[in-house]
Amino acid sequence: MRAIQMISKFNLLGLSSEIRHIFQNPTVSKLTNVIQNTVHITDQSPVIGEVPLTPIQSWFFEQMKDSLNHFHQAVCLRSKHPIELEPLKKAFTSVWIHHDALRAKFSMNSGSQVFADLGDVPSITVIQSADNENFKDYENNVYHHTNIEEGHLFSALLISSNNRQELFLIAHHLVVDKVSWGIIIEDFSSSYESALKGQTPVLPLKSDSYRDHAVRIKNLSNLSDWSDMSIYCRNIAAPLPAFFDRTDGSIRRGGDMLVTSKLVEIKATSELLDCIKGSNGINLQEILLLSLGMAIHRVIGQSNTLITLESHGRAWPENLNCQLNSLNLSRTVGWFTVHYPYMLDLHPNLSINDQLSHVKHSLDSIPDQGWSFGIVEPIIRAQNSSNPVTGQVGFNYLGNMSSKSENSRFEVIWETEGDTVGSNSQSPHPLDLLSYIEDNQIILHLAYDKISVKKELADGLLASILSNLSEIRDGILLGNKNIAFTTNNFIYKGLDDSDIDDLLS
Repeated sequence: MRAIQMISKFNLLGLSSEIRHIFQNPTVSKLTNVIQNTVHITDQSPVIGEVPLTPIQSWFFEQMKDSLNHFHQAVCLRSKHPIELEPLKKAFTSVWIHHDALRAKFSMNSGSQVFADLGDVPSITVIQSADNENFKDYENNVYHHTNIEEGHLFSALLISSNNRQELFLIAHHLVVDKVSWGIIIEDFSSSYESALKGQTPVLPLKSDSYRDHAVRIKNLSNLSDWSDMSIYCRNIAAPLPAFFDRTDGSIRRGGDMLVTSKLVEIKATSELLDCIKGSNGINLQEILLLSLGMAIHRVIGQSNTLITLESHGRAWPENLNCQLNSLNLSRTVGWFTVHYPYMLDLHPNLSINDQLSHVKHSLDSIPDQGWSFGIVEPIIRAQNSSNPVTGQVGFNYLGNMSSKSENSRFEVIWETEGDTVGSNSQSPHPLDLLSYIEDNQIILHLAYDKISVKKELADGLLASILSNLSEIRDGILLGNKNIAFTTNNFIYKGLDDSDIDDLLS
């Protein structure tokens, strides 16, 4: 997420780069060698008309049929000063017009989407509340009245009381993801400041559109049979032992999911991040995955667990970049998420460093970095409906979500109290681990099915994950940090693993 934000800032300066360049060149001096002047300028006119569905949107219509209208994301902007309504309206309208995906409407029958014209601007709901009143009901009211066919999928709710003033920005998940919120908040804040001064809000230039992204995926899907991903899925689709399956065969619903949370203290988070900086090639996602695998093994006794991994989906795999020019999506709002299966097989007899190396190698071996799974998943499901490639545990590491600024008028609250997901929506996994960094702390949220997973077990899993992070940190510091190198760490693509071993020795 930080890399995407950096690229967005580069664009404002007339410069361009790719996400992979930032990770391959992690110092300013190295990065200056790969940053280029921007040559391509995206068409800034509004995108209006039909847009193909992306794989993640198609997955939504297939899997969430029972709760299509109620599947949201929201942020709360808490103001230090009174929020003025007219500047608020101008700022909100400016963002809604500028980011085309926020104007989308969908057909429930065909699953198609259309970006609407600029005439039907959504209104802002204003509530005057008592000081001690819970705002959750007002937030839920917006969710319950969303209609993806006829209504607006981006809305604002301003709630004021004598003691506090909070602005909720709410969007259906079909049109946003977590990266999108960073863009929306930045643009809304700058637009509001301009409107307060009586100026017309002027937003940064748009990057390539969500329609460009959707069309590119549609074209790519016809270029190959994606056999590597198909073979990969067949290899990990072997029957797995029961994992918190419901004995009555009932469908797991959103209303059945409870959440237990923990955070890693600032000092421990800093030590872990410093440990990563001092290693070669290790990242926090790999550490969190290993910690999760260790917890499942120690608490449940299972060594192999099929994980559904999520990634932001805005970086094209290099093998696809070779076929088509890459898109600049650094300031594009939309739902770009990519999810794909990953077999987390633990080797508890190995050292921490060797286990981390195994996790890294196995992640690097996933075809197309998991990107093509969205294309082949419907085919696999149609061919083998009795044994679909469905993860036992969901895993999503969002990166650094810290957004505080001394100059910002708003404090961003990422976790609102409302029920963003409908109680009748299907929940794919009995366990879902969400993690991110905020205010210099690692935050862990473990959602669990209250029907098949006991609270004591969920709490035990999360406590074990927390303890394992310290154990992994100590193991990295004690071990040989170079062993985590894989072929993906090198720009030259003629190397194999034996060449790397020779180089490091």
